[in-house]
Amino acid sequence: MARPKNSERDPNYNEAEARRIARRKWEQNNPEKWEKQKRNLRFKRRYGITLDTYNTMLEEQKGVCKICGNPPTGIHSSGAPHRLHVDHDHKTGKVRALLCQHCNRGLGYFKDNSDLLIKASEYLDGYRKL
Repeated sequence: MARPKNSERDPNYNEAEARRIARRKWEQNNPEKWEKQKRNLRFKRRYGITLDTYNTMLEEQKGVCKICGNPPTGIHSSGAPHRLHVDHDHKTGKVRALLCQHCNRGLGYFKDNSDLLIKASEYLDGYRKL
């Protein structure tokens, strides 16, 4: 005779809830692994890349921003050091490079429009000559 499932023995048993409880316990007991899994899932969802791909890009860029050449600086509100951001084309979703927070925000403020960036550069150059 087959052994009855928990749900057959206990009408209040909820298998999905039991899995959630077990998962939370694992997360609490394995915080470093859980953090790595969360980052990997976030990269996959947002950019279609893995954490390994990010780390390869970081290594290829020698840990510095693709635009300004500086390493990330500062501390996040969570207490963790800032990391380089994944820059991507918002229309196609294609990943371009890793940027520091300032360069990434700068491109965002200029709406990824290279014509506006050229005009801003010409504007600044005009004031340097004065």
